[in-house]
Amino acid sequence: MTRNTNARIAGVTFLAYIVVGITDMQLHSRARAGADIEARLVSMSQHADLVRYTALLGIVEVFCALVLAVTLYAITRDEDRELAKLGMICRVAEGIIGAFSVPGTLALLWLATASGNDAPDRTAMHALAAYLMRGDMPFTATFFAVGSTLFAWLLLRGRIIPVVLRQVTPQDTNEIIRKLNWIFLSDADDFPKGLARVKTAIELDFDWVEEHSRLQLRALEWDRRKDASLLLRGRDLRTARTSILTAGAKKKDP
Repeated sequence: MTRNTNARIAGVTFLAYIVVGITDMQLHSRARAGADIEARLVSMSQHADLVRYTALLGIVEVFCALVLAVTLYAITRDEDRELAKLGMICRVAEGIIGAFSVPGTLALLWLATASGNDAPDRTAMHALAAYLMRGDMPFTATFFAVGSTLFAWLLLRGRIIPVVLRQVTPQDTNEIIRKLNWIFLSDADDFPKGLARVKTAIELDFDWVEEHSRLQLRALEWDRRKDASLLLRGRDLRTARTSILTAGAKKKDP
């Protein structure tokens, strides 16, 4: 998939993750209301449907975490492959830990609703419920925080495209932004033309542009002097061949 496709999937998934996570926490607090284990089990038995919904939402959260791991890695790996891989591992670990909590939720529901010969004795039930209610939030939150921090840093390291939506004094802007080429999209500017420039800036491969310029300068120098010593050799020649072959898969020429 292209970077744009991965970005769209990651954006939609992240929004879904937030909505599902908040809903899950709300239903979780209602279904497990109580001061002690006995009260929480009684509450779960009275809100069995809510407990089942939280288990289903937990599965959706696991899916979202895994999708974010893959798509965010695909988006940021060109910035720093090792850090992107570490961020992906944290996201995957977050999803795996979340997956283990789903069977625990269903087990608690069974304990809360079991009756007759199927119900364990009171001491064993309380001990097992206490173990299942211990919670894995600190571990999940840790992997979530580390993964989010790494991916956020890598995304901020990406390409910055200053777009001017209204008139601004350059001296009032950040020095990093001030040094870049601005694209003007204010009411007084040609919006379709400016939008096309933004699209070009996003899709432009600067590494290939630099390599193309280097090869062109070498070719022009050789054409002017016809000196065999100017021909590409060894690693330089192999790099040039690889760059030209790879460029065939790119959408636009530099």
